[in-house]
Amino acid sequence: MRSLKKYTGFLVMTVLAVLAAAACGQEEGGGEMSLDNENWESVNLADKENPTVLFHFTGVN
Repeated sequence: MRSLKKYTGFLVMTVLAVLAAAACGQEEGGGEMSLDNENWESVNLADKENPTVLFHFTGVN
């Protein structure tokens, strides 16, 4: 019974370590930051030289 608990604990820790390593290695979007403006044109935010202020409006009445 004691060896079953050790094996289960080792297995859980191994699975968690593999999942953490897989999550850290993924790159999302490759650094591309683009949004749609008011005219539905794509605007790339990564290539801008000046700071950009973003507004987000919700449809709450």
